[in-house]
Amino acid sequence: ELIRDTAAKYGNLTVFNETFDEEPKPTELAFYNIDANIAQMDENSVLKIGGSKSGSVFKRFSAVSGPLSIEYKFKVDERGNFDHAFSDNYDNMPITLRFGKDGRISFKNVAGYYVGIGRYSKNKWNDVRIEIDTDKKSFSIFVNGKEIGKNLKLPDNVYSISEIEFFSGGRNSSCYIDDIKIINKY
Repeated sequence: ELIRDTAAKYGNLTVFNETFDEEPKPTELAFYNIDANIAQMDENSVLKIGGSKSGSVFKRFSAVSGPLSIEYKFKVDERGNFDHAFSDNYDNMPITLRFGKDGRISFKNVAGYYVGIGRYSKNKWNDVRIEIDTDKKSFSIFVNGKEIGKNLKLPDNVYSISEIEFFSGGRNSSCYIDDIKIINKY
């Protein structure tokens, strides 16, 4: 509460910010059974995941609660089923987005089923922003500035977010990720 009260006086607190400008792998991320490397694209350093292995890249951080924002951009050249998950300290995955090989975006609802909510573009950067409020047990999803999911329900047993994870899309699919930010909004 002291941190929240102090930060409220000064504004938002950036919890995590990764631009992938360091080589060969960002030190703040962990890799599990995945082909991943830093690639140059559009004169920027980006994280490339995919290839022949299925796995994930993830980052754990101090749990954040209340209103927060997760922002990143991604681009796929060959579509797979790329899952982007956001978890708490107890390995609950309250938010899982799937960017499917068919170009559809789905989220996993509290009953555990994927529900379609929009589309994304292949061979183009897609900006994703997720506005979460763990106190209100809800979140909204924006892709390329357009709200595609509003006031979606978080499970009742989720009180914070403490991990982001990007899963590979299967064989011969590639995903590029850049500019990941997690912002606690007081």
